[in-house]
Amino acid sequence: MPSAPRSALFFLATLTLATLTALATLTALAQPAAAAAPLNFVTTTSTQDSGLLDKLIPAAEMALGVHIRVIAVGSGEALKLAERGEADVLVAHAPAAEEKVVAAGHLVERAPLMWNRFVIVGPAADAAKISGLSSPADAFKKIRASGAAFVSRGDESGTHKKEQELWMAARLEPKDAHVLATGQGQGETLQVAAQRAAYTLCDSATWAKMKPGGLVVLVDARGKKTLPSLTNPYHVMRENEIVHPTTNVVAAKRFLTWIKGPDAATIISASGFTPGEPPAN
Repeated sequence: MPSAPRSALFFLATLTLATLTALATLTALAQPAAAAAPLNFVTTTSTQDSGLLDKLIPAAEMALGVHIRVIAVGSGEALKLAERGEADVLVAHAPAAEEKVVAAGHLVERAPLMWNRFVIVGPAADAAKISGLSSPADAFKKIRASGAAFVSRGDESGTHKKEQELWMAARLEPKDAHVLATGQGQGETLQVAAQRAAYTLCDSATWAKMKPGGLVVLVDARGKKTLPSLTNPYHVMRENEIVHPTTNVVAAKRFLTWIKGPDAATIISASGFTPGEPPAN
């Protein structure tokens, strides 16, 4: 049998190689692109319970093209996650505790993000007679003296740390038979206070969102200077990639730029917070 002409063999080899290359290209195109690593966004329960995250996170994901994994816990737990390298970006409202973690090298680029204020809420009957008081420390004294129940976060959150500061200003021990610690977030603690007709401390944005029946605002420092201050500042920061090399540093830097920008500020303003740094108290 005569052999095939050399030119025909060359043509068949070229055609086969081209076909295989085309198939490999089509196969590669058919494979889904590797998903970008998600951004771990660790934040406080008050940013969740106030409804802020419902609009902020979808807007950030659309703007940045990255999936954001939200972990909403108290500020104390949030800072512990950062110390373990589990928070690409963190928002907290416990300034003194934040500064310690930054000083230890776990977090960098800490900046003011937004603020609101704490309010003292309780039953409308107000057995402790604190309504309208200008001093939060005096309000806490009267709550304790009346024997009324006070529901505490009890979770080392920013709100819990403010509670402790107010008890200390009132020269009273934070722990007492009439103080119930929930160990829960801001929303859950507010609901427990409503169920028990008790007093509690709450941030103004979560209060505005939830307003459970049976409770009213009794002490509000809006437009007033108080000691201790009831201003509630939030800061944003990111994980230090030198200390925690597995952090998603590229996405974290982009997110920090976005959340401090005008689009995020519009959402923040519409959710009961004021963007930026609070006025000096």
